[in-house]
Amino acid sequence: MSAQDPPEEITPSIVCPNCGQRIRLDEALRHELAADLIARREIELREQAEGEAVEKVRAALEGQLAKLEEQEERLGELTGRLKQHQAAEKQLRQKQRELEDQKEAWDVERERMRDAIRKEEREQAAKIQQERYDELARRKEDDHKTEVRQLNDKIERINAQLEVALRRGATGARQEEGIARQDVFADELRERFVGDEIKVTARGQAGADVVQEVRYVGRDCGTILWECKRAANWSGTWVGKLASDSRKAGAACGVIVSETLPPGMEGSGRVDDVWVCDFGSAAHLAAGLRWVLIAASQYEAANAARADTSGKVYDYIATGGFASRCEAINQAVETMMRILGREKRYYEQKWKEWERHIETVGGSLFGIAADLVGLGAEVPPPLRAELPNVTRPALPAGSSG
Repeated sequence: MSAQDPPEEITPSIVCPNCGQRIRLDEALRHELAADLIARREIELREQAEGEAVEKVRAALEGQLAKLEEQEERLGELTGRLKQHQAAEKQLRQKQRELEDQKEAWDVERERMRDAIRKEEREQAAKIQQERYDELARRKEDDHKTEVRQLNDKIERINAQLEVALRRGATGARQEEGIARQDVFADELRERFVGDEIKVTARGQAGADVVQEVRYVGRDCGTILWECKRAANWSGTWVGKLASDSRKAGAACGVIVSETLPPGMEGSGRVDDVWVCDFGSAAHLAAGLRWVLIAASQYEAANAARADTSGKVYDYIATGGFASRCEAINQAVETMMRILGREKRYYEQKWKEWERHIETVGGSLFGIAADLVGLGAEVPPPLRAELPNVTRPALPAGSSG
């Protein structure tokens, strides 16, 4: 084709993949091929769009799945916390029940202690009252016996000693009362110590008022001299007189029984070589002295076969063994009375301390219950009713209004 030739129309063509020749495409074929390519392209685009949509959906699902897993993890944490709170609440309720059981047990024990204390107090009061009554009755009985004996003696002597009674006047009444008192005392010794020989010294004769010959299983064990005094004031001359009478009579010991004791002495005691006591302690002192004499007599009988028996007995009495035993008896009685008083005061103080401890325990229990209320735990209605302001927790420090 030359340069002057008109240009030929360029026709679209394709190359055959099998033979390699170029094939022209006319309009219809071109449309057919284009439609096929367009359809393929649409399919590719649709698949691509679907793939992208699937990816987006997958990504969205994965995000939601991650959020779901996160929510499940958080739900697990919340469930764990809930279980912990439930376990804590269970422990609090268990402790609350234990505290209630302990409180009930302590209440019962406190009531038992109170009942025991009241019972012991009543028994002590009744015992003291009975002792006072017995002492008063004994004194009344002694006074009655004294008055009866005094009246009888006055009636028996009124005819024979009328002039003597008128001459002595008022002073004679006191002396007559003393004589009657020593007779009553002698009768009391006879009642208590049936085997002993009790003799009252006749009026006007020298010697002690009452002589007690101690006897045990038919053997003479010794002599006790008793001097009865009802004077208003103590006299030191009585001791020397009774000591002299004891030496003359060969008595083992002498005792002054007086309504008035030396200054500083209570109940009984020893002045020089003579025992001194009041009428209430005389019988107890007599029992102790009698026991000492019997023991000394048994000791003497057990050593009778020895050649130096008399020397041993003398050493026993002279070196203080006899007197120390008598003193030990008196001291033992006084010690027991002091111990009894101390124990009484001690238990009264202990009862007060126990009552304070019980009140402290009760206050602590209520404090624990109040703390549980502050933590949000439930308190049983009976315990809540006993707590002050338990339904209105205290305001935090610094708050107002």
